[in-house]
Amino acid sequence: MKKINRHQSSKFIANSGLLILFFYILLAIFTFGLIQTSLPGSNVSQLMYIPIIAGFLSIGWAAYNFSFDNIEKWEKGKIIFILIVISSFSLILAQVFLIIAGSDTEGLPNYFSLYYFGISLMIISSLLFGVSFFFLRHQLKKLYFKKIIIRYPGFYLIAGFGFQTIAYSLFLISFVVNITDVQGIIDIIGVSIVATSLLLFALGFIQLNISFRAYPHLVEDESIRPK
Repeated sequence: MKKINRHQSSKFIANSGLLILFFYILLAIFTFGLIQTSLPGSNVSQLMYIPIIAGFLSIGWAAYNFSFDNIEKWEKGKIIFILIVISSFSLILAQVFLIIAGSDTEGLPNYFSLYYFGISLMIISSLLFGVSFFFLRHQLKKLYFKKIIIRYPGFYLIAGFGFQTIAYSLFLISFVVNITDVQGIIDIIGVSIVATSLLLFALGFIQLNISFRAYPHLVEDESIRPK
């Protein structure tokens, strides 16, 4: 994969954050029943993960490139990249398991168990994404104090993935309990937590976009940095 320059990397992070947010919102709309289109062996909502994963990998690849920057080298760039790759792979594998499980119309036990693996991988993926954005925030905080970025994101993205982890954990519990009344209550709580995570993602990714709008220019020209 060819390395990209500072300006391209900045655009990757700024634009990918908004891309991820947009498709997470679409994912919520599709998942919670506003649109009931389905594809063989899967739900159309799972297609939303394709651009979401592409967006995360773009952010990771940009961070990796920043770790080789000849003016402002990112200390955490490679760590962020590795965590995002592992998180994305976990998310892809989770969808594969869930698609296979969803394609089994007879409910055979060997397919049924794939739901557990799929949801468990979703939990692991969310946790790792949260850790990767923790390191990204730590990196941006250092750059902020060097006056290279105009602001650094708060804990919104980290909290968003934390809420997402809790929601998936509740969905797993609901699936294990298999009692209709209890499942209904747990699912309502889980959906509410997912909605909260989307709000946190909106705040976090917008902040991330703002952080990188002027980043390459501030790196290259000290005279325009905030005093």
